[in-house]
Formats: sequence, structure tokens, C-alpha cells
Amino acid sequence: MDSITKAEPLHIQAYQVIKGLILRREYGPGERMVEARLAERLGISRGPVREAFRMLIQDGLLVQGEGAVYVYRPTVSDIVEVFQCRESLEGLAARLAAAFLTIEDRRELTNTIGKMRIAIEGNRPDEASVWDQSFHDIITRASGNRQLIDLLTGIKEKAIYMRSVILENRCDLFVTAISDHERIVHALERKNGEEAEQEMQTHIRRTIKRFLELVNENA
Repeated sequence: MDSITKAEPLHIQAYQVIKGLILRREYGPGERMVEARLAERLGISRGPVREAFRMLIQDGLLVQGEGAVYVYRPTVSDIVEVFQCRESLEGLAARLAAAFLTIEDRRELTNTIGKMRIAIEGNRPDEASVWDQSFHDIITRASGNRQLIDLLTGIKEKAIYMRSVILENRCDLFVTAISDHERIVHALERKNGEEAEQEMQTHIRRTIKRFLELVNENA
């Protein structure tokens, strides 16, 4: 529910709510975001909304142009660049996680693979995307490297948004991910950091390749 309470600073709540609206694509790419209308919708003053806009511009989900604020419109090259960054960063996360992964982490990883498979079989791409991201989040968290976690957190939601906008979260993009994820888990279970890193990087390169194939099919 899109509502504001007094439990947290208003601009933080406004930020979370507006970000959710963008990620759910209730506001489409290139759509103008009107401060006064959102303030009215949330039942707050324009100040917190203005600050939320500033934070979302920093995140890259909103852009400032010609005196107005618009929802970011991603390009194919944008998402390729983001996934290239993820290839290096998440490869490192997997290598580090191999030394620290707990039994509970492994159980969660296996669970996300099963949930993702069910979502794909049911042709529920948004749900598949959630479980796909959950898999990567567990490994990132298990790396134990705060700087790395912060870097990946900074691009995670932008990557999800970009992918969903361009492909409308077609399940096609997630089919090959199942076997990739299983190979990553096997490497982590053997505590083989080098193998885990290689499997993660191969997985992300394969995702980019499949993404470009789907874009060309839609062209």
C-alpha cells in the first residue's frame, strides 16, 4: 500500500514509495514526475517529495531535464554496461562468498532456485525476477565485503528496472539461469572461490548474450 506514516523521516518514506511505483512501472520511462501531484497522492508537503526526487536522481531512476524531472528511459547499451559491471563485481562476491557461505546460506540459495523454476513454469516473469535477484543478493551478502555490498546495492534496482522496461520481464531471460545458478552453488559448496567466480562471470555474460538476442527478436 502506498502510504506515509510517522515512523520514519517523510523523505525516506516518500523515496521508498515513489521508487516502488517506478519499479512496478506505474510511471513509465520518460514520463514526467510532478512534485505537487505526488505530494497530494502521498498526503505530505512538497519538501519531502523534492528530497525523494533528489535521491532517486542519484540512484539513476529519475533524470533532471529542462526544468522538469522524468522517469529514466534506459537504452540497450545502458543495460549492457550495467551487466558488464556486475560481471566483475559479482564474480568477486562469489569468490569471497566461497569462504564464508553458511549452511543456512546454501539452503536459501537452493530454495531460490526452486522458487524461480516454479515461477518460470507458471510464466510469472516478475516473480522469477524477484527470486533471481534474491539468489544474487544472498551471495553478495555472504561475501562479507561492505564496500562491495554497497556498490552492488547501488546498481541492483537500476538493473532490475532497466531489464523489466526493455524486455517486460519475459521469462525467456531466466530459463538458462537455473542451470547457471546450480553450477554456482556447487562451486560454493566445494569452497572453490576461483570456480565460483568463473561460474558467476560466465552466467552474467550468458545473460547479456541472451538479453541481446531477445532485444533483436523484438526489433
